[in-house]
Amino acid sequence: MAGGADGMLISFDPPGGIGTNALSINSRGAITGYYYLFGNADNRAHGFLRRPGGTFVSFDAPESTGTTPVSINDAGAITGYYFAANGRYFGFVRDPLGKFTSFDPGLNTQPTSINNKGAVTGSRSGAPSGFVRSPEGTITLFDTVLPGRLDQPHEHQRRRGGHRFLRVADAAVSSRRTRGLGAFSVNVCARCGTAKA
Repeated sequence: MAGGADGMLISFDPPGGIGTNALSINSRGAITGYYYLFGNADNRAHGFLRRPGGTFVSFDAPESTGTTPVSINDAGAITGYYFAANGRYFGFVRDPLGKFTSFDPGLNTQPTSINNKGAVTGSRSGAPSGFVRSPEGTITLFDTVLPGRLDQPHEHQRRRGGHRFLRVADAAVSSRRTRGLGAFSVNVCARCGTAKA
């Protein structure tokens, strides 16, 4: 523990843990991430929640061989991914009471962020590779539109009159333009899955 110009720096590991990776903190000071158990031969990652008061909750997604939480919102909902025995990984949401919901919009799902309304964004193998999962569980797939891409005709543009963009509100996404994770709307074409901010 050491003092700094901007406040106190606190070093921690969950009880019995080593290799701790703290990946996300919410506005209330709750932190989530993953760690390994000292002397654990199977090298399995475990999720943790460090509450603002400093107490820990350790958790694993059901039937997982490794759990990697990556983001926590202000309500305490956590998203991340876990590894299954078949070698694939799946997305999850852990609600503030500890209930898990698993989801899989495609091969090897990796959520990256959850916003305060419970929308989750991330990536998966395959195309389109991006996804937004609504708080109700509806998943929308999309790919990022590169500069000038909207000027390049897609098959549906020739036959059906162009892109038909739908607005996916409050998607927490990673963008160079926003300099990190932020909550804003994404326009997703309902015909081909391309997207633009």
